Amino acid sequence: MRLTTSIAAALVGLTLIAQAAQAAELHPTLASRDAAASRFTLNELIGLDSARSENDYGAWKFIISGDNRKVEKPGTVTPGKAQLAAQLGVNPGDFTTSELIGLASARSESDYGTWKFIISGDNRAVEEPGTVTPGKAQLAAQLGVNPADFTTSELIGLDSARSENDYGTWKFIISGDNRKVEEPGTVTPGKVQLAAQLGLDSAFPGVGMLPRNDG
Repeated sequence: MRLTTSIAAALVGLTLIAQAAQAAELHPTLASRDAAASRFTLNELIGLDSARSENDYGAWKFIISGDNRKVEKPGTVTPGKAQLAAQLGVNPGDFTTSELIGLASARSESDYGTWKFIISGDNRAVEEPGTVTPGKAQLAAQLGVNPADFTTSELIGLDSARSENDYGTWKFIISGDNRKVEEPGTVTPGKVQLAAQLGLDSAFPGVGMLPRNDG
């Protein structure tokens, strides 16, 4: 009797596996969306969304390629960095690639606050929790939030999100989710949805993929 029950359970399990495989075959985009969501962190997906909306291929390629995760040695200069730094009128050895992309974005948006934040090196400073400066207090007042609850970088992110009507990024920072350490491969409904919107749900076009301009 027990043997019969075990065989029946095994057959049910095999049937479920077969059904799942068939569903994946019939709906390949669902499987690839999950794969895309697991490949990137939520922060990276938001960065890709911002790059696409601004047609910023440099930032898009930087994240898609995984270069944003590499630890860049101080003073490293590559042809790409040198070219971008020359366009910005700064020394490529003084900034990381990520910082140069941030400067380029700030300049294109006439965002002096972010430009000054990176140029001054304040973005590298370790800010003590709860620190309030006159500049932070002023920016927080404009945003209607408590300056002690956020870092300067977060306030700048909120300011940028508000100016672009980007509720996703706003909520991401306000909720504190940006401070959470995301486990590699984590997949959530929100990540899957965002990955799909970004066109990352089919075969991973990779670095050759251009940001889409929906406007």
